[in-house]
Amino acid sequence: MSAHSIATRTARGGLLLATRSGIVQFVQLGSSVLIARFIFPDAYGAITVALAAIGFARYVGDLGVATSFLPLPTLDRRLFQTGALVALVLAIAEAGCLLALAPVLAGLLHGPSYSADIIRLLAMCLVVEALRFGPVVSMNRELRFGRYGALSLVETLILYVFQIGLLVLGAGIWALVVGQLARSVLGTAVYIWKGGGLTLPAYRTPIGPIVRRGIPYQGPLVLWAAGGLLLPVALTFALTARDIGFWGWATVLATPISAVVTIVSAVTLPGLARLRATDPAVVARATHIMVRASLIVPGAGAGALLGFAGPLVALVFGPRWHPALSAAEIDLVGIVPATMSAFLAAVLESDQRAKARVVGVLVAQTVGLAIVVPVAQGFGVAGAAFVPAVAVPLIDVAVLGAMAHIDFRRAAVNGVFAFGASASITLLLARLATNLLLLGVCAIAAVVPVLMIIWFTDRTAVRAVLQYGVPLPRRLAAFLGST
Repeated sequence: MSAHSIATRTARGGLLLATRSGIVQFVQLGSSVLIARFIFPDAYGAITVALAAIGFARYVGDLGVATSFLPLPTLDRRLFQTGALVALVLAIAEAGCLLALAPVLAGLLHGPSYSADIIRLLAMCLVVEALRFGPVVSMNRELRFGRYGALSLVETLILYVFQIGLLVLGAGIWALVVGQLARSVLGTAVYIWKGGGLTLPAYRTPIGPIVRRGIPYQGPLVLWAAGGLLLPVALTFALTARDIGFWGWATVLATPISAVVTIVSAVTLPGLARLRATDPAVVARATHIMVRASLIVPGAGAGALLGFAGPLVALVFGPRWHPALSAAEIDLVGIVPATMSAFLAAVLESDQRAKARVVGVLVAQTVGLAIVVPVAQGFGVAGAAFVPAVAVPLIDVAVLGAMAHIDFRRAAVNGVFAFGASASITLLLARLATNLLLLGVCAIAAVVPVLMIIWFTDRTAVRAVLQYGVPLPRRLAAFLGST
C-alpha cells in the first residue's frame, strides 16, 4: 500500500467516522433530553456510580493486546487466536470481580442501594464484548474505518432505541441499564456478522510475551480509568450525592464532541503506523497536519456549544439542571486540551512508544486526585468539573508534548482561537434565544460563521484533510489547492 493510499484511507476513514459518530451523538443528545426530563439527579447518580465501575473494567480490558497488534507489520493467525483467548479470559475474570465486589463498590461510591444490582447486570457486558476482539483488530489493521464507523453507529442506535422506548414507557433508571445490555449483546452480534467473523480463542502461542507487549498500551487507559473510578470516591468528601449527580450529568454537552474525538483519534494510530512502515519521510508532516486539523474542528464546535449552553440547559433539559450549568461550560472548555492529549498519545503509540504515554497519564492523574477535593470544596460542582476536564489534560499535554518532540504551539493557538471565536458568535446569538424556536434559528444562523472560522483558522490543514478525505470534483479540488 502506497503512502498516498494510506493517507487517503486514513483521512477518509476519519471523516466517515466523524460523520457517523456525529449522527450518533445527535441521537444521544435527544436521549439525554429525555433522561433529564424523566430521571432526577439522585437517580442519575446511581447509573454514574455503576458506569464508573464498569468503565474501569472496560479500560483494563484485554491489557492492551488488541492495540499492540495494530502497529505490527504482520499478524500471525496463531498469535491472533491467542490474543482473542487472552481477551476472553480477562473479561470473565473482570466480570467475576465486579459481581463479587459490587456491594463494596456501591458503598465506596456512596451510591443508592440498587447501584450494586446495576453493577452486577452490566458486568455481563464485559464478557460479551470480548468476542469483538477479532473483528475490531482486523478492521483497524486493514484501515476499514468506514465499516468500523458504520457498525459503531448501528450499535449506538440500538442503545438509544431501547433507552428512549423504555423511558417513554416509564422504566426510569432501568431503561438506561437495559439499553446498555442490548447495546452490548446485539452490537457484538453485528460486529461479528459484518466485521469479519468470530476469531475463535485458542492457545496457540505463549501468552506471556503477548501480555507484556500489550501492557504499555493499556497502562495509560487503566490509569485514566482508575482516576475516573477514584474521582467520585474523592468527591464524596466534598459534595453531596445530589451534587455528584450534577457533576456526572454536566458532561452532556461535551460528550458528543469528545466521543467523536476519541473515535477519530483511534484512526491516527494505525494510519501513522502504516505510514512509518511505508514512507517514514512523510510522517512528520502528516503528524502536524493531523494534530492541527483535529484541534480546529472540536475547538470550534465546543466554542459554539459554550455560547448556547445557557439556553440549552434552560429550554431543552429543564431548570432542575441549572446548578450544573457552570460545570457543563467548564467541560466544554476542556475539549481543546483533551483533544490535544488524545492525538499526541496516538502519535506516540503509533511509534511504539507506549511506555512514554504511561508517564504523562500517571503525572496528570496523580496531580488531579491530589487537588480535586480542595478545589471542589472551594468551588463546588464547577471546581469538581475543572480538575478532570481542564487541569488533568493540560498536565498530560505538557508531558506528552515534551516526549513526542512535536512543536504543537501552532495547533494549540489555532484550537484556542477557533474555540474563542465560535463562542463569541454564539454568545451574541444566545441573547436572542428566548424560546426553543428562536434557539433553533440562532443555531442555524451560527453554522456558516463557525465553518468560516474553521476554514480561515488553518486553511492548509483543512485543505489537506478535504483533498485526501473527500472524493472532490476536479474543479473544486483545484480551487482548494489554489486558495
